[in-house]
Order: sequence, then structure tokens, then C-alpha cells
Amino acid sequence: FETLGHLEDYGLRAEKVSFDLEAVVGRSRKVAGQLNAGVAFLMNDRPDLARQHGWEPLRLTLRSYKDAPSEAAGARDAAAQQDLFVRRYGGFAKADIADLFAAMGYAVSDATRAELAKFPRVTVPHAPGPAPAAR
Repeated sequence: FETLGHLEDYGLRAEKVSFDLEAVVGRSRKVAGQLNAGVAFLMNDRPDLARQHGWEPLRLTLRSYKDAPSEAAGARDAAAQQDLFVRRYGGFAKADIADLFAAMGYAVSDATRAELAKFPRVTVPHAPGPAPAAR
């Protein structure tokens, strides 16, 4: 919203700019719900990841979106967002999870595959039993 005050720096103009707080809060809740649903799906579908690596790589991955938002902002489409998640999670887990996530339908770029190739490759069979409880 603050950027709108600098539109002239970009050769743009806007008049009577305002905001709808209810709509802003609604969008924020919708995005948060989508993120929560995605994480829940991931951990329900692959509890073996939490068993193998614990919860810390997931925590660090999610926190990285706050700490390095510019890279996340550049990932505009679903494929780029999936690729970024795989790269960040794999880096924090110190594991080559590219094939695992690609098998789950995630888009994984050649650059991400190359970056994760320095780590041990993860091939995780579905193991019975629940994932460890989050602390």
C-alpha cells in the first residue's frame, strides 16, 4: 500500500487510493488457509519425511518465506512455488528430495535438482505408523 505513494517514480498515477480492511483480512486468511492445507497434505501424504528428518526442516522452510520473501515473491506460478519449496526443504533437510517430490507431482527444475544433488538421495517407501508429534 505504501508503494502507491511512490507510483510517480515509475511513471504511474493513481487517484483516490484506499483500502478495504475486511477484504485485506479475508485475503490474508484465505492465503494462510491454503498454506496450512498444503502443509497438512504434505505431512499427511508423506509422514515418512517427518520420521526421517524431524520437523525442523519444515519449520525452517516455512520460516524462510518470512526471512527471504523476495525470492518467494518472484515465484509467481504454482510450478515456481513448488520448485522453491522443494529446494528450500531439501536444503534444510540436507537431502536430495527432488525425485520424491517429482513423483508426488511437484514441479522440480533442473537447477533445483543440481543444487540438491550434493546431498544424499531420499527414496522413502510408505512406512506404517504416524509421524512424530510436533514439539
